[in-house]
Parts: sequence; structure tokens; C-alpha cells
Amino acid sequence: MLSQSEADYLINMDKELNESVIIPMQGNKASYNAMSLSGREKFLLDINRTGVIKLTRCFFQERYQSNDILVRLDLDKSKPHKNPDDKIIIGPHIHIYREGYGISYAYLLSDLVGYHFTDIDNLLQTIVEFCEYCHIETHGNIQGSLL
Repeated sequence: MLSQSEADYLINMDKELNESVIIPMQGNKASYNAMSLSGREKFLLDINRTGVIKLTRCFFQERYQSNDILVRLDLDKSKPHKNPDDKIIIGPHIHIYREGYGISYAYLLSDLVGYHFTDIDNLLQTIVEFCEYCHIETHGNIQGSLL
């Protein structure tokens, strides 16, 4: 388990994608490799659009190595999330690593200080903004799917 200072350091570390990213079609998911600029730390950018019942289900997440989830952005507008303190979050939300809880806590996008996602209905724009939030340089290598 990561300490909070380690997680904050990793989230704020400058990274770059090592490959072109294509947002998967509805019902699919994909993972893409990113690397710290020093080349020492490996990260994964996950895009998940699976969901048989809810077609609106989509999330983006950044993982360190292969297991430690640092940040996850859930875009499903109708799925509530219950935090460990029993607070219910309704609507699109972001999970940010918290020591002792992993990503169990979620925050409304409107509660983010100093950052704003401009149009969560536009997956291409949102994945670019998510990468910016996670300090992942995309070099313009992100493409949307047809659906």
C-alpha cells in the first residue's frame, strides 16, 4: 500500500504515453502504457466502457505499476457511490487515492479545486483532460471510437 506522500508524488509526476490511444467502442475496455519522464516508473491508463445494463458506464483510471490505482474518473451520471463515511455521491465523480482507503472515497467534479472538466459527454475531450489532470502528456495520440 502506498503512503499518501508517495501517491501524491506519483499523481503529480510528469508522464508520457508510450503508444497511441483509441477510446474503445461501447462494451469494451483497453489499457495503455505510460512512463515517467525519467523512465523509471511505469503507469497504465485504463479506459473502461463495459456495461451490459448501463450503456452510459465509462471510466478512466491511472494505475501505478499494475495494481495501485491512483485516480479514477467515473462518468456514469446515474450510479451513486457511497463513501466509507456513508456520504452518498450522485453523478459523475472522481476517486483520488487516499492512504488507508485506496480509491474508496469519491468527490463530485464540482468539488475539485483548481481543475475543471469542460464537457464530460465528450469522451475524447474528457480523456484528454483526465490525462492533463494526471500529468500524462499525450502528444496528441488519442483518438475517439465511432460509438
